[in-house]
Amino acid sequence: MNSENSYVIRRFALKSVILAVFALPQWRRGYILTVGVMFAIAALIDVGIAFYRRTPIRQERLSYWEEAAAFTLMSGLCVVVARVWAFG
Repeated sequence: MNSENSYVIRRFALKSVILAVFALPQWRRGYILTVGVMFAIAALIDVGIAFYRRTPIRQERLSYWEEAAAFTLMSGLCVVVARVWAFG
């Protein structure tokens, strides 16, 4: 793993923590769904940045495209967890 990949991983982790902290006021009213929506918005922002910077989708290193894919997967995971938790 090169330094550019570790930078993207640290950026992703920092964004995830920040989004989770900003969702804390919704703790009693659907915290997990709020985090899921914020992750989806972060994915859309990452796609916008990737388009703006004209980043190729396939690269040797991690980019905004992979970060957007990870946020999309985490958003979907939040929705699934919220549904299982509600009906479990």
